Amino acid sequence: MSKKNRSLLILLISGLTFISSFGGVLADGNTVGISNIHHTVSDKTVNLSWDVTSGSNQVDMFLWTEQSNMFKLISTIDTFKKSTTLHVLDNGTYVVRFIPSGGGNDIRYTFVVSGVNAQQKDIVAVPKTGTTGNILLVLGFAVLLYTLYRYRRVSKR
Repeated sequence: MSKKNRSLLILLISGLTFISSFGGVLADGNTVGISNIHHTVSDKTVNLSWDVTSGSNQVDMFLWTEQSNMFKLISTIDTFKKSTTLHVLDNGTYVVRFIPSGGGNDIRYTFVVSGVNAQQKDIVAVPKTGTTGNILLVLGFAVLLYTLYRYRRVSKR
């Protein structure tokens, strides 16, 4: 190998090392560039946060819910943003799957949401029946029974 080709090869290898140390797609395209994922839940909003590591600069984010029972692509996010927000409708277990945009190993993060309040229906006020209403009802029933009694007694004669 000539001296010129050897220096080009060394330059090429050092360039790949430089790219891989900054999470370039050439060398580290198969690893996810995030770690230490954590979340916070506020009402129906889930905020996912992470630390940036060397790896892919963009990841596809998939979401699994108990209702769908499969992973669905939500979006492609840049890892350097360090957070993203999800809006959930129901309580339950959710799994977020991060896959590098170029393909490769994935990271799954599971969290449980238990503070989402279901939409409450209005409670219709039941009409009140006090003692006056009850007495009038019993009195009306007694008058009806007395009338039937008198009618049967007259018809037997």
